[in-house]
Order: sequence, then structure tokens, then C-alpha cells
Amino acid sequence: MLHLQLTLARYFRSAGIEPVRAGVERALAEGGRSSDATLTALAQLGSLKLQCERSFISLIDTSHQYIIGEATRSHALYSDRVASPSDAIYLGVRALELHWGVCPTTIQVFTGARKPFTSNVITADPDFYIIRDFTADPTYADREYIVGW
Repeated sequence: MLHLQLTLARYFRSAGIEPVRAGVERALAEGGRSSDATLTALAQLGSLKLQCERSFISLIDTSHQYIIGEATRSHALYSDRVASPSDAIYLGVRALELHWGVCPTTIQVFTGARKPFTSNVITADPDFYIIRDFTADPTYADREYIVGW
């Protein structure tokens, strides 16, 4: 596992992506649009198909989530032009400490470390993990990327 982590770290560092260690405020202040229009388009397709406001494409190792693409349904693919203020890049291309996000919980279901479950807010099994409303889930409701969104 350490070898995989080091390999990913080398790849992302060569692309100028470093783990964010100074907290959420710094994480929200940095980052930018992916320079790869294909990744932006794939993220946008995710937003359109899932009928959600925003979609991210990311890779995960044992300690970080590497966001490599982000888009809203109306995001421009080749520029920073936005249709509305809510379309602005939120996280952008960056590396985040894994505990900050949603992925550690979802990965537990996908890897079998946690059993599939369904609640009024979440449906999770080895094939998919759907969170219908982050604000209604006490695990995420108070996180800075949910409050005030």
C-alpha cells in the first residue's frame, strides 16, 4: 500500500498538486479548474446524469483524495466563465486529507469493511452510495463544505 501511495504522490506532485495540510479554509482558498477539458466534461456529465448541482472526479489513496475534475451542469469547459455565482469552482484540482471528505465512509461500504445499509438519507451497497441530503445527515451536516452551501 505504501508503494501505491508513493507512486500517486509522485505523479500528483509532478502535476503541481500537493496535499492540503492547513485546514479547510486553505483548501477552499486554493485550487482551480482542471486544465483537462475532458475531465471537466466528464464531471459535468455526472452532474447532468445524476441531476445534482456539482460533480467531482477524484482518485483516492490511503491518506488523500485527489480531485482531478469538477463541474456544475452549466460550467464552461474551456474557460472560467460561469453562468451564475453558484457555478464557480468550489474545490478545484487539489489533494485533500482523506478524513476531511465523504470518501472514507463510502469506501468502507465498497470494500466490505462496512455492511450495506439504507436510511432515509443514505442508500449504500457495494455498487453505489447515494446521499440524498448532506444537511439531513448528522455526520456531514456541520462540515464547512455543507453549511451555508
